[in-house]
Amino acid sequence: MNEIIFRGLTPKERAEWINKRLLESNCRLVDIATEIGIPSSSLSKLMISEGYEFSRKLKQYMVKEEPTLSRKGNQPVKEMIFDYLSLNAEDLIEMIDFHKNKVLVISPAVYQVKSKDYVNKSFKINGEIYHKFQALLSEKYPHYRIQDAVAQALLDFTNRYN
Repeated sequence: MNEIIFRGLTPKERAEWINKRLLESNCRLVDIATEIGIPSSSLSKLMISEGYEFSRKLKQYMVKEEPTLSRKGNQPVKEMIFDYLSLNAEDLIEMIDFHKNKVLVISPAVYQVKSKDYVNKSFKINGEIYHKFQALLSEKYPHYRIQDAVAQALLDFTNRYN
């Protein structure tokens, strides 16, 4: 068989032909590649790209198995994801509810009694942004002071981007 005829075969036909040759003549992949007229590395790359892997134990090309995340057995990825979701369902529901309700949580660091180092700062801020901020606090979180919400916003920013 030459390269043109070989490349004209379907991937399954290629694998079957190679496997048959390996069994019949007890030759190696290098010999088959030479017979076809292509380098053995090209033959291997071609077969791998078509979804086949060479089993050294069986000395045959086999269809690649679906990748799994688990080292235990052959549990498919989808099953593993569903297992993970079912095991963590309560935590996930809690997280979703938390974000749906948009609860403002002020960190204890904002109210640290130990820290006696409070700093007065004045800074310029876009008026539209400030008014939106102030309206949000007065409508949804009237129990918080502006200074506490600003301190929490600064803390969130430093935690996120540090």
